[in-house]
Amino acid sequence: MPTGCNNKTFINHTYANFFECDAEINAILNKNSINLQNCTIFVSLYPCSETAKIIIQSGIKEVVYLPDPKSYKEPATKKMFDASGVEIREHTPNENIKIDFFHHAKLDRPVADLSGGNLFMAIAYLTSKRSKDPVCQVGACIVNSDNKIVGTGYNGMPTGCNDDEFPWGKSSKSNKFIYVCHAEMNAVFYKSSMINVKDCTLYTTRFPCIECGKIIIQSGIKDVVYLKNPKNGKEEDRATKEMFNASGVKLYEHEQNLVITLDFA
Repeated sequence: MPTGCNNKTFINHTYANFFECDAEINAILNKNSINLQNCTIFVSLYPCSETAKIIIQSGIKEVVYLPDPKSYKEPATKKMFDASGVEIREHTPNENIKIDFFHHAKLDRPVADLSGGNLFMAIAYLTSKRSKDPVCQVGACIVNSDNKIVGTGYNGMPTGCNDDEFPWGKSSKSNKFIYVCHAEMNAVFYKSSMINVKDCTLYTTRFPCIECGKIIIQSGIKDVVYLKNPKNGKEEDRATKEMFNASGVKLYEHEQNLVITLDFA
């Protein structure tokens, strides 16, 4: 529903679908860059003619959608895209994804809630899967006060450093720890240049190290939500907590009570 329109009020309306904002509209209007010229938009359904017009006018040049035999493909959408030079292609995922936040929870069953913190931690987890680290994949997601995602990151080599030419091991003198940029660092620096993360919340799949703690503090982030890790409690973690306490950054452990399965079959 549009911002300010109570879901409970409008969802029961006889013509509830008249009021809904399509995903494409929300993605375009909630963007974190100055413009969308030559960008690519990924959507779960083939766009209707109405959203096709918005996509074209926004400057987007490529549309990628999931196959759905039940979805109607409006001929007008393809006709407008062809005339406007917008490429559209179908994407068929080759694997399903399961996000299990319930594994360590002391509950009888997982909850079916993908709102708020569950959603943002799920985004952080999905982002972690882009990491090339063979042992520890970490993801982070920064959210502003309007609950809009303004930055994501995962642990990896610095920009321009080929993953295949730098070490991923831990034992040698020249090991990965010297080179790898952590997820929290990348989330802060990969955000759009027009975005200020002051007073934002950072979701991370691992407790921040002391170096990332410094970046978090200096960037102005005020809340950090992390996944519980059995290895937490190291001396370095205590140092991070001490800095956060002194700087007014609040720490929250994310309640692991959810299982999310992305079934692309």
